[in-house]
Amino acid sequence: MSQSLSSFLRRRSVSLLCSSTTPSLPRCSLSSLPSSTSFIKGSVHPAVFISVKHFTTDDSDSNKNSDNKGESKKAKDRRPPKDKKENFAKKYLDPASRGELKKHHGTGIPKLAVRKPKGHLVKDDFPGKEMMEHAAGEGGANAGAVTGAGDLDRDPRSGKNEDQQGGKSTQKQKQKNAHRKKYKRPEDLSHLFQGPKPEDLDPLQTPPSQKVTFLGTNDGKGSYPRLLFQQNRNIKGDRGRGKTQYDFFGDEIPEEELNDPWPSSYMAYSYINPHDESKRVAKPTYFPKNRKHPPMEFLETYKAFAYVTDVPHPVFEDELGQYENPMHRHEVNETVANAFGVPVGNVFASTMTSAFVGFEDAKAASDAYGNSSSKRIIEHNVEYCLYSEREGATDTTTSEEEQKFVSSASSPECIIQISNLPGGMKIHHFIYSLQKLIKVSVEDVHFTSPTTLLLKTNQSVKETKDFVEHNTAFENIIKTLSRQILRVQAAKLAVVHDKFVGPAHQFEAKKTTNKLVADGDIPSSNFYLSHGQVLHLSNLHPSITKKEISDIFQPYCILPRDVEGSIEFVKSLDGYPTGRAYIGFDRLSEAEKAWKTIFADGQKVKINEHAPVVRVRPVKERRMLRGKKLGERTERTQEELLYSLQSLWEEHVDPKDIEYLESVGVARSVLEDAFMTTRYNNPTFGVEDLARVGERMHDDKVPGQAFEEFVQLYVETLKDISTTKENPGRMFEGLFFPGEELDLTIFDEEEERLSKIEEERKKVI
Repeated sequence: MSQSLSSFLRRRSVSLLCSSTTPSLPRCSLSSLPSSTSFIKGSVHPAVFISVKHFTTDDSDSNKNSDNKGESKKAKDRRPPKDKKENFAKKYLDPASRGELKKHHGTGIPKLAVRKPKGHLVKDDFPGKEMMEHAAGEGGANAGAVTGAGDLDRDPRSGKNEDQQGGKSTQKQKQKNAHRKKYKRPEDLSHLFQGPKPEDLDPLQTPPSQKVTFLGTNDGKGSYPRLLFQQNRNIKGDRGRGKTQYDFFGDEIPEEELNDPWPSSYMAYSYINPHDESKRVAKPTYFPKNRKHPPMEFLETYKAFAYVTDVPHPVFEDELGQYENPMHRHEVNETVANAFGVPVGNVFASTMTSAFVGFEDAKAASDAYGNSSSKRIIEHNVEYCLYSEREGATDTTTSEEEQKFVSSASSPECIIQISNLPGGMKIHHFIYSLQKLIKVSVEDVHFTSPTTLLLKTNQSVKETKDFVEHNTAFENIIKTLSRQILRVQAAKLAVVHDKFVGPAHQFEAKKTTNKLVADGDIPSSNFYLSHGQVLHLSNLHPSITKKEISDIFQPYCILPRDVEGSIEFVKSLDGYPTGRAYIGFDRLSEAEKAWKTIFADGQKVKINEHAPVVRVRPVKERRMLRGKKLGERTERTQEELLYSLQSLWEEHVDPKDIEYLESVGVARSVLEDAFMTTRYNNPTFGVEDLARVGERMHDDKVPGQAFEEFVQLYVETLKDISTTKENPGRMFEGLFFPGEELDLTIFDEEEERLSKIEEERKKVI
C-alpha cells in the first residue's frame, strides 16, 4: 500500500472492512494507522489480509488538476453536483468490502475481498498467502470472504445468503449443493490396500530399528526448507540471502552454513531396540476355515487385493450351489465383479459367499471401492403372507417334512410363509431378530427351499393375521432381510520370516508368501501385544455388545475385565460388523482355562439364551526366533506378601549374628523395622529389585539380590561398630583424650530410648 493511499484514506477517516479468521477483528480503522508500507507486512494482525488490484489516486493537488483537465465531457456529466455532499465510504468503500463490484467501477478504489484480483500489481506470492489458504481450507465464513470460496450458500456478488436472495436463485443453489453431495469424490483409501514395501522386507535398505532424519537439505540456493519455521519466511523469488535464517531449534544459522552444500551437520539419528515382548506376532486366523487361497498366477497378476464377504449364496434348481462346480463359482465371481465394475477374471471365489478381488494397484482398488458403494447393496424382493393365502395353496404335492411341520401347528393359518430370501441365510440370526416381537425357536422354523421358510407364530389365528398385516416392526425386519450388503476388507500378502542379515546378522529379513491375509484375520498389533492371549469369536449377531461378551468370560478371570479395552470387533472398511471379534486375556492361564472349558463343549459358547451359538478358536502365535517371552506374572497370597516384607531378611543373615546383635542391644524388632522401612521407601531394594528379568534395570542380578546384599552389609556394619557398657571398644575410646575417664552415661540413655521405642511399638501393634 503506497504512502498516498494511507494518507488518502486517513484524511477521510474511513473504516475499511477486512476479512479476519478471528471474530475479535471484524474491522480495522485506517484513521490511526502509520503512513508507511509496513501496514501490510508488519502492522496488521496476521489473520487480516487485504488484496489491492489497482490504484491511481494521488494525494497532490497538481495531479488532481491534471486529472480534471484531461477528464472527458461524458465523465463530467456522470459526476454528482458539487453542491450535493456524498458519503464516500458508504458509496464506494462499503460496497467494495462486501464484494459488490459494479461493471463501471472507475473511481480508482481498490477492489477488496471476495475474489483474487488479476491486476499486474498483485504478486502470486505475498506475505501471509499460506495462512490465507489455510483459513480458506477451514471453511469458515470469514475465510470464504478472503478467498472467494466461502460457504456454499453464499453469493459472492451480493454478499447475501441464499435465503436472503429468495426464489429462483435459492432453488438453483440447492440443486447445486445436492449435486455436489451426490457426486462427492470418494475418500482415497490407497494406503489400506498398499502391500508391503521393499524396505519393509529388506532391512538393509532401511533398517526398521534405525531412523535417520535430515533436519534440512541445501537446494543450492542457500535455503534449508525443512529447517525454517512454518511461518514461511522465504517467499517465492527470495533466496534468503542477506536475511536471518533460523534452524529447526530456533537458533540463527550462520551465513557460512547457509552456503554449505553438505547437510550432515543437520541430522538426527535414533535407534529403537524393541523389547522381546514387543516382537510377538499373531498367526492369521482364516475365516471361514474352508476358505480357499488364490493361485500363484492370480497373485502375480495383481498388486492390490480386497476380500469380499456376505456374497449371496447362488441357488440352482432349489439347491444351494456347490464350490466344486465351476459354474456355481462363476456365479459368485460375476456377482462380485458387477459390484466393483471389474472383469470377472479379477475375482477369485474363496467360498460360495466370499471372494478375493485383484486390482492393478492400490489406487485402482481405492477408486473401485469408493465407486461401488451403491452397487454393493444387493436388493432381494422378499415377500411374506399367511401360509393359507400363499400362491398355490390348493396344491397338495408338498414334501413330507413340510406336511409334518404344518400339522404340528394349531392351524395352517398360524403359519407365515416368507419367500425370495437371500440364499444361505442363517436361521439363528433370523430367530434372534424376532425375539422382541414373538417368541420362536429353531423348531418353529422350517425351510421348504433355500429361499423360502415357514414360521410358526404359536399364536391364535386372529393374532397371527394382525401380526402379518399391521405389525410395523416385523415389516422393518423383512426390509432388512431384503437388503444384503457386501462387506469389504483390504487384503495383503502374508509376510513371514526369511533370514537374518547384516554385518552381525542382527536384522531380520522377511518375505511374502502365496497366501492373502484380510484385515480381520489378525488382531491389531496394539491389541495383541497388550494381552497375554487372545481368542477368536465368530458367528456373532450384529446386535451383540461388548458387555454381553465380557460377562460370559468373566468367570475365567481373577480381576474384573476391561469391557472396552479387552474386546475388539472386526469391521469392514465402511464400519459394518462382520460377525467376528477378538477377546483378550491378561493372563495366559486365564485364556487356557477358558479354552479348555469351551473346547470340551465343542468349541462353542452361547452369549445369551436366544443368540446364535458363537464359535471360538485360539489365536496362535508365531515362534519367536530370538529372545524370550517373559510370560505372565506370578501371584502371591497376602501371607506371602507380608512374609516377604517383614521377615524375608532373616533368610539372608546368619542366626548367630542376630543373637550377637541382640546381646549388644540391637533388638530383632529394630532390624525388622529398619529393613522394612528400607524396602518401603527405597525402590532400589523394593519394586526395582523384585522386578522380573527383562524389566529390570540390572539384568545381571537375580530378583532380590540387591536387598540380600544390603542386609548382609548392614549386619556386618552393625557388628563392626557395636559397643557395650562393659566393652566400649576402640572407636568409643577414641572419642576421649588419653588417660581421660570414659563417660558411659550415653549407654544408659540409649537403653531408655530403646525401651520407650519398644513400648510405643507394642501400642501400635
